[in-house]
Amino acid sequence: VPIPTVGQTIGLYGFSVALDGEVMVIGAHGSVNSFPARDGAAFVFRFNGSNWVQEQKLHPPNFVPHGVFGYSVAVSGDTALIGDWKVNDSVGVAHVFVFNGVSWVQTAELVGSDAGDPEFGGTPPYFGLALSLVGSTAAIASPYHDSFQNGGDSGGVYMFDMDQVNCDLPCPWDLEGNGSVGVKDLLILLGVWGPCPPKGDCPADFDGSGDVGVKDLLILLGAWGPCP
Repeated sequence: VPIPTVGQTIGLYGFSVALDGEVMVIGAHGSVNSFPARDGAAFVFRFNGSNWVQEQKLHPPNFVPHGVFGYSVAVSGDTALIGDWKVNDSVGVAHVFVFNGVSWVQTAELVGSDAGDPEFGGTPPYFGLALSLVGSTAAIASPYHDSFQNGGDSGGVYMFDMDQVNCDLPCPWDLEGNGSVGVKDLLILLGVWGPCPPKGDCPADFDGSGDVGVKDLLILLGAWGPCP
């Protein structure tokens, strides 16, 4: 039985589950990452031939009080989607994580193509309330989206080509932002070594563990050179 290494009361672990081959992603959108607010988490397990072993706990990249990161999850190959329909006043997002051979790293956030359009006074769209990923095709529900005036929360589903999304991936290891990973990026990482701030960005935490450490250093060194 896949059991997280650290449990929590009312973590809602297992509310959402996705499986592809030897990789399983389990949502726990009641998980507390920044006490006392619950902003959610998702756990990645990998089957080692006899047992399911926790590989990583995924966190939302930015603190969102009472968010629901992990309310919906999907996985296909080395790509995972984690939904949080409460982000941005319940407009919602789907977080894209990619396994780089060492850890799962967030590489993008998906939103509806018309997420900025008015909802005509109705319920916010709740993009990411449900989602699915098969091969390179992602389908993400936005059940309260108003597609027309007085649409009455008619809803919608957005389709994404993950091959295209992954082709457009940024270079998160380029902390300096000059188009390559080098000495300055290494110095930036070393300068923020240790626990991430409880409420704020932590761009050098590549493995999503909540602190900057040896794994993050190895990931940066593995990406040394020009960004793809």
